[in-house]
Amino acid sequence: MKFIGIDVGGTNTDAVKIEDGIIDYFKIPNEWDSIIEALKKLGDAKTSRTVVSSSLSLNLLYEEKGGETKTLIMAGPGLNFSNFGTNIEGCINHRGDIVEDIVVEEVVGKLLDKKDNLAVVGKFSNRNPSLEEKILNIALNYYDSTNIALGSDIQGLSFPRRINTTILSAKVKRSIVDLTKAIENYSSSFYYFKGDGGIVPHNLAIKNPLDLVNSSPATAALGAYYLTGEKNGLVIDIGGTTTDFIELVDGKPKLVENIELCGYKTLIRSVDTWVVPIGGDSYIDFSSNSIGLKRKGNAVAFKGEYITLTDLLNCIGEKIGDYNRSISAMKMISNNYRNLAESLVEKAIDLISKKSGNPSKIICTGYLGKYLAPMISERLNCSYIVPKFAEVANAIGAAVSRISLMLYQRIDTERGRIIWNGTVERIKDDARSLSREEIIDIAKNKVRSLALRYGAVEEDVKDVDLLYFNSYNIIRGWYKSGQISDCIVQINPGISSEVKS
Repeated sequence: MKFIGIDVGGTNTDAVKIEDGIIDYFKIPNEWDSIIEALKKLGDAKTSRTVVSSSLSLNLLYEEKGGETKTLIMAGPGLNFSNFGTNIEGCINHRGDIVEDIVVEEVVGKLLDKKDNLAVVGKFSNRNPSLEEKILNIALNYYDSTNIALGSDIQGLSFPRRINTTILSAKVKRSIVDLTKAIENYSSSFYYFKGDGGIVPHNLAIKNPLDLVNSSPATAALGAYYLTGEKNGLVIDIGGTTTDFIELVDGKPKLVENIELCGYKTLIRSVDTWVVPIGGDSYIDFSSNSIGLKRKGNAVAFKGEYITLTDLLNCIGEKIGDYNRSISAMKMISNNYRNLAESLVEKAIDLISKKSGNPSKIICTGYLGKYLAPMISERLNCSYIVPKFAEVANAIGAAVSRISLMLYQRIDTERGRIIWNGTVERIKDDARSLSREEIIDIAKNKVRSLALRYGAVEEDVKDVDLLYFNSYNIIRGWYKSGQISDCIVQINPGISSEVKS
């Protein structure tokens, strides 16, 4: 089987094909359709398993191109969330019961004030999405479905964070839908890489496109592990635009819950990463003899207009691209160009090292990884590794990853309901008591069956992590009448057994 990984970075799109352990790759400059160009160039993507890591959704938010969002909120009686959006009638209680229905005329009136996209969020709608679905059916008369996000698609508690996450999803959903449609023309087995180190089918990513945030740093960590076998260390991924730092723990990127994104507190689970805006294409500000903390274009060595960090490295002995162009350009700045280049490179190393903490070992990947690794490790007084294919470690990490679904399960035996990721189903009426082990087994078996349905293999779904568990009895008239339990499980992210074999 062939495994294809595509990673869209700040400067280039990297594409990798792995077949029988042999790695082939290429890079193409980023354009709006760089992923499609990569798939065209690969040619055989239709017969391969394809994984895409895209920063599209994150870039839209950072560049404030997501448009204005109309937000309808069903908070319930006595609760005012007008600072988040527009309050409307309708309420689901904590058990998933409809306490108050929507008022159709009110919804229509609010929708007449149309924005670029729409977020619909009800408190506890992830335990019963029916009211949101009613509003969705009305809203389709005013909005395209690709511009509507529902709070019931976003799991986890903390109503304010779920509102924020839904708003951001509404801003980026259409872009992911459009990208997905384009990719489907070239790949029939297609997944997105998530920011927590696993992959999901594209239809699930569309429901919650913010799962893709920070996917590129996560791929770097997984790619570094695959290429080196090193389970622990600090991965420093030095690309064309930024340098990303990711801690590798037991072969997986360290994760953080509920990240803040563009000023919004969210329910997003993501790799714990930090960034320095320095990369191979960081331009040099000679008026202050400093590294410009942004990208203005390619290095002179790659036919660009501005001298960059890449060009400085060529001036101190490296041979990247057309290195003679770099030297000629620097000679126009200073007769003592080599010393000037050395001092500026030292400033870049200093900025990167200060953000690195005190690691005992670094694994350097990315465009400039092999050039800067020795200097960074010397500054940090630690060992370093630069793996073969370090320049495309991100794309490799995407290619070798496994399906890693997360399942939020709530069982209410008194109501006879079981809820899986917002979908409500019935359970046996005579089920009144389940042990902790039985509840966890139900969740694990369900997430395994879902993953197998989406193309995972048996070996990849054996390792399921329990992320959260809580259970309590319902007492009525001094007798136990039922039980409510909440359980969150996830198939452990990592390298697919298919690639290992």
